[in-house]
Amino acid sequence: MTAYVFTISSLETGRTLGAAVVAPQARYASIAWRGAARIERWFLPPASWLAVERAGAEQLEAGPLPHDSPFVQALRLPNDQVLQYLSVEPVGAAGGLIHVEVLDARLRAAAAAFGARVELVP
Repeated sequence: MTAYVFTISSLETGRTLGAAVVAPQARYASIAWRGAARIERWFLPPASWLAVERAGAEQLEAGPLPHDSPFVQALRLPNDQVLQYLSVEPVGAAGGLIHVEVLDARLRAAAAAFGARVELVP
């Protein structure tokens, strides 16, 4: 399984607002906002996941994605925020199952790269 890692920035100031991880095979799309106590998860209909999978099959280049990108749409970002592609990474599974905890950990690591600390709050 692959996980796509992004940063989210303000279009106006360029300030990093958060990090995002999207893993289409796991149906995982989540954001760790700077200063937030929880990870924000998004759930998509099957057709939207197919669009994300197709977009991921294309060569993504480092830098901002167009606002009509399926990745941007999956995370429901407003027009004043920019989604910037950082990397695609393999993510392991145990026993054929994808663990949300592994993806959450990758998201928290991406958020920590710009100084944010996000913990799961019960």
